[in-house]
Amino acid sequence: MKVLQTVDVIHMYNVWDKVKDFFTDSDRSELDEHTIEYFKLNVLNRSYNLLIVVEDNITIGAFLMYFMNTPTHRVLNIAAAGGKDIVVKEVTDQIEQFARSQGATKIKAQAKDSQARLYKMVMGLEKTTNVVEKLL
Repeated sequence: MKVLQTVDVIHMYNVWDKVKDFFTDSDRSELDEHTIEYFKLNVLNRSYNLLIVVEDNITIGAFLMYFMNTPTHRVLNIAAAGGKDIVVKEVTDQIEQFARSQGATKIKAQAKDSQARLYKMVMGLEKTTNVVEKLL
């Protein structure tokens, strides 16, 4: 059984070295400010939540998430995800449960095209916008 576990900041150093490699795909270009150090800093200052996926007492993946309040919704944003077979119904149901427990009314994810297709298939997330940018 795959279990989603929240990592408290006081335990973050115990697990960071085990999970940071899951996020290397998120550290993908100069255009993206989401580097490994950016993620780590935001977990330490409690802007992001680090959640790990454990199966048979082995960490098989992790998610970095943060909450944002809009005038109409409290949104759980999945900033990064990495690991093997973690975007499955068993885990995404636990993500939704976590989101609801924190008052979220909507879930969003920053994702590459392949990840976005997986989120749509497993979680029912729909593509809402395209974001383009250029370094100056």
